[in-house]
Amino acid sequence: MGSPSAGWYPDPQEGGAQRWWDGQRWTEAVRWVAGAQAPGPPQPAVGSQQGSAGGLRGVPWDVLAVGLLFAAVVGALVGWFVSGLGEEPVDPVAPPRSGSDDAGGGGQGSVAAQAARAAGVPISAGGGHTCGLEAEGTPVCWGDDRHGIASPPEGVRLTALSAGAVQTCGLQADGTPICWGSPDYGQTSPPEGLTLALVQSGGGFACGLEEDGTPTCWGLDLDGQTSPPEDLTLTAVSAGGGFACGLRSDDTPVCWGLDEYGESSPPARLPLTTIDAGYGHACGLTVDGAPVCWGDGGDGQTSPPAEVRLQAISAGKAHTCGLGADGTPVCWGSDEHGQASAPEGLTLTAVSAGEAHTCGVEVDGTPVCWGSDAHGQASPPAGLRLGARPGG
Repeated sequence: MGSPSAGWYPDPQEGGAQRWWDGQRWTEAVRWVAGAQAPGPPQPAVGSQQGSAGGLRGVPWDVLAVGLLFAAVVGALVGWFVSGLGEEPVDPVAPPRSGSDDAGGGGQGSVAAQAARAAGVPISAGGGHTCGLEAEGTPVCWGDDRHGIASPPEGVRLTALSAGAVQTCGLQADGTPICWGSPDYGQTSPPEGLTLALVQSGGGFACGLEEDGTPTCWGLDLDGQTSPPEDLTLTAVSAGGGFACGLRSDDTPVCWGLDEYGESSPPARLPLTTIDAGYGHACGLTVDGAPVCWGDGGDGQTSPPAEVRLQAISAGKAHTCGLGADGTPVCWGSDEHGQASAPEGLTLTAVSAGEAHTCGVEVDGTPVCWGSDAHGQASPPAGLRLGARPGG
């Protein structure tokens, strides 16, 4: 019998759970069936090629794994058949997946949902500058202002923004993208007539996502970073150093552009809820909040702490940061400038990793930054509140 195709199957080790089979082996991605009690983080034994399972001593692991997988597939098929006799299949509990290939749907994997996620992050750390959005949509930037990168157009109101290496881009209320900063490679000149649901600034280029999930990029194309694969439909997009990544409608990652360190070669067939491209690496979160990173790991930026679970993640140049369920920032990778050492006692609603600094937003909307402050990028204006709502 051939190996089953990639998909969700009953977990061979945890009752009431489903685990992602990538077509060749079990992964760490788990989701829980309604009514089941979710235990702690999955143990590293899953996917191991050594040792024995339970009390079945003397049974080779590879034989046991095939047997378990066969039983899991048969069980899944029987369950599907029985459910078709009048009962609806059991739906997974939070976090829900899109359940649809329609990029414009309302699920977690939809363009609308990812756009809402981006709009909920009112701060963005770039190369040597940082930008944030006040409650009414006014952009405020600080730090390096060469080429006017930290000087947004007067009177503009935005619903989202993204700080890159040498440019900053944002979205106006009607979805029209607007960028400022260095125009050297056309990165501040998005195509005319373009209406976007998402926009992301990278290293000399930017990418956006139309409402139907079509990715559009502009600016430097030295390594193909502004040339996404044809006929690609995404629910999310992120621009990195010389590459870009996105999530397909089935939540699996896809990247294009520079692949010097494997940054454009994400794990195959692993569904993610979010994705973020850094300078030479990228990271995402699995359905259970486990961080997964790939690409340049020379400073440990692709090696998150074991068993950590996050609600958000942001890839910088040589470090990565995320937020725990309680809003505590967690960072790893290069700490040369203190960019991976968040102040103690912080509770944040958003976090953004830049080149050598990191910024976040406290519960009351106060921006806080740490790491390199060579250009003032880690020193937000006093009294500034970002994304704060009355009473918030």
